[in-house]
Amino acid sequence: MEFCYQLAKSPITYDFTIFLWYAEQMRRDWDKKSLQIRIVMSDRRRMERDIVFTPERKEWRARHMLYDIAWLVPSVTEVSIVEQGIQTVGFNMPRIAITEPLLRSSQQAYWLVHEFLKNYVRPVCIPLRHYDFQPERNNKIEEWRKIVEWLKQRGYAPISVQDTDCTLVGKKIDIGAIDYPAASMSPDLRLALYEQC
Repeated sequence: MEFCYQLAKSPITYDFTIFLWYAEQMRRDWDKKSLQIRIVMSDRRRMERDIVFTPERKEWRARHMLYDIAWLVPSVTEVSIVEQGIQTVGFNMPRIAITEPLLRSSQQAYWLVHEFLKNYVRPVCIPLRHYDFQPERNNKIEEWRKIVEWLKQRGYAPISVQDTDCTLVGKKIDIGAIDYPAASMSPDLRLALYEQC
């Protein structure tokens, strides 16, 4: 069963998982064996992010974020990035509660994170937003430092996952937690960390 995610109408963000969940629900409702996801390249100009991001940045996010996330749905058998011009039918996503996990990390990612976590007792994952786009939405670092200290005092091992762009350009936001940069680079490893914390 084929679903197209049109970048002319949809954001290049983790909101993509909502689309994947809807596609998976439709696959089950129609009793199909698998999903094929097409990411249709185009230039959306509706939100501030659409205007601020360069075409190169948008393409990079599509190829290295959306593409990788789609493979985390177990029923997905094919993911492709195609040029604009594909004719698709739009739909409105219903607001239905998700009753079970949609995404699943690969066995290898799960094992790698398991090996990493062997060194820590009671791990807690703290994803950080520290991004050049809408910095007012970034985490309040001083507040997170207080939380990290609070967790440590109670026997937890706080593990921070930096914003992907932050890691890629060599920035590190220090909140006093254990840093796991691999998870900021790979949606698969990030999911495996979430699953095990």
